[in-house]
Amino acid sequence: MKIKAFLSVILAASVAVAAPKKDVYDIRPDENISGAPTAAEWQGVKANADKLAAATADDKLAQYVATSEAAEALLSKVRGAYLTDTLDAHVIAAVTQYVMVKKGASWWMFWAPEVPAERSIWTAALLKTAENAKDAYITEFCIDQLRWCATPCQAKAIGAIAKKSNDKGVKSIAEMAVKELTK
Repeated sequence: MKIKAFLSVILAASVAVAAPKKDVYDIRPDENISGAPTAAEWQGVKANADKLAAATADDKLAQYVATSEAAEALLSKVRGAYLTDTLDAHVIAAVTQYVMVKKGASWWMFWAPEVPAERSIWTAALLKTAENAKDAYITEFCIDQLRWCATPCQAKAIGAIAKKSNDKGVKSIAEMAVKELTK
């Protein structure tokens, strides 16, 4: 009897080891996009790296936050999960970084706004896009960007978006954003 049990364990182990394993680093949701490169792979291609460098030059990024319309037009390119154009996603992240690096008024100009106008335009566009999105992924994407560039006074608006949503992912990332912004 012990020999049969031992052989059963050995057989089960050999079947488990022989089963093909999916790449543990592949987080893509289904097989129909298995040929799509990761962001790191995409950036490694020289032609893509050159396009990315040109698209994220400071003068280009400034154009996206010059007006509300320009910011909203860029954010309208966000699609459902894994469907946003890679270059567009990189540019959106670069705009978020750009508005955070740009400085507001000097400390001695106490009457001037501390947050630069570009950051206000960008965060307002992110909030509007998140609030009006029909796809939960788009809402999550925008809230994730807001985690980095929103001001503490915008935490309430992010919380309101989460309250309105029935999606666990939206609620989770919004809760994280609100916590980070109100620390």
